[in-house]
Amino acid sequence: LVSRSRYSVRVFDPLFAGMYSIPAIVLLPVYILYFGLGVGSKMAIGATIGFFPVVLNTIAGFSSVDPLYIRAAHSMGAKGPQMFWGVMVPAAFPVVLTGLRICFILAFLSILGTETIASLSGLGHQIVSLAELLDTSQMFAYIVFAVAVAVTLNVVVSSAERRWRRD
Repeated sequence: LVSRSRYSVRVFDPLFAGMYSIPAIVLLPVYILYFGLGVGSKMAIGATIGFFPVVLNTIAGFSSVDPLYIRAAHSMGAKGPQMFWGVMVPAAFPVVLTGLRICFILAFLSILGTETIASLSGLGHQIVSLAELLDTSQMFAYIVFAVAVAVTLNVVVSSAERRWRRD
């Protein structure tokens, strides 16, 4: 919706970019108070940190669609949903996928990081617990697992992006 007019892009893009510059980790105490030490607070901080790359890249992707494509589709009679799904989405999709790739990695890393700070369970909590017990072999095994998860997330989104660009 933001990218539908140049005015709203000029208003909301700097607003979202400014909000993104605020460290979202400062909201962790609020999320812990509201959601507790469980999974809810970790998911909330991950969603907050991952939200802005997707929004900013989506605005950039949709607002940078070549006007020639839009004019050509209008001249062929495309309206509303046809214009959105047939012209706008395919043109903006690579940029949106880049935002999703950044979002997944940032969300995963922030969830892992918050589990090391304030959690009763989880991968980050397990790594910290093993470090405190000086069980380095298992600690590094968990770290390798965390890296494998991050790499897998990146590969999945990258392969979806490659497949989309090929079609």
